[in-house]
Amino acid sequence: AEHADVPSLCLKTGEGVEECARRVRYEFLRRCAGEGRIATAHTQNDNVETFLMHMLRGSALRGLGGIPPVRDGIVRPLLDCSRQEIEEYCCQAGLTYVTDSTNLLDDCYRNRIRHRLIPVLQSLEPGAIGQISRMMEHLRQDEECLSALSQQIQDEIGHVHDSPAEGPLVEIPELQAGSLLALPRALRSRILLSFAQKVCGGRLESSHIDALEGILSSGGACTLPNGARVVCRDGRLFPQ
Repeated sequence: AEHADVPSLCLKTGEGVEECARRVRYEFLRRCAGEGRIATAHTQNDNVETFLMHMLRGSALRGLGGIPPVRDGIVRPLLDCSRQEIEEYCCQAGLTYVTDSTNLLDDCYRNRIRHRLIPVLQSLEPGAIGQISRMMEHLRQDEECLSALSQQIQDEIGHVHDSPAEGPLVEIPELQAGSLLALPRALRSRILLSFAQKVCGGRLESSHIDALEGILSSGGACTLPNGARVVCRDGRLFPQ
């Protein structure tokens, strides 16, 4: 067990309480797990809540796939089980469980979705949780397909070269602007996102991808997080 003063940490980092608490939890679990895997008890309900949060915030397809069953050494074996099914099983098996008292409050976004929005959806469609969960699985499959295809195309139209000899060698990614413009937006935006992440290493927003789209067609330059700058010139998209 480990205790942390999350409100004080938030004041130092500028994070929200939920975001900070999540980071602290997973840092603790990773220290405990070492090279092993971490199994969490996220349920189908948790996944649907995540989907609704992302949907209301205008998330792209990746966010609408919800919580991945396996990622970065974390496995979530209960994602296909509803909270009701798990509670019924605990009751039948004589297992006790603890309810986090903060889950009963309406002081955070997820709890308001859990307590207010989901009951409305279930009143309209009793099987809403299961049906949304099935839709999310289809969306995850579509995202995996598009991501794999965009990576394949990126490997074909891009290359990496070393920086000039002065100073330490740094690999610089570069893309062919004309080849990018010929692609559907769904593939192009994913390639631009991957390219931008390599260039700046920061958190990107849709406005950054829109800025890259703008210079692709008209030339010029745009700024990304961490002071990174990207230029489109002579048919090439590259960091400056």
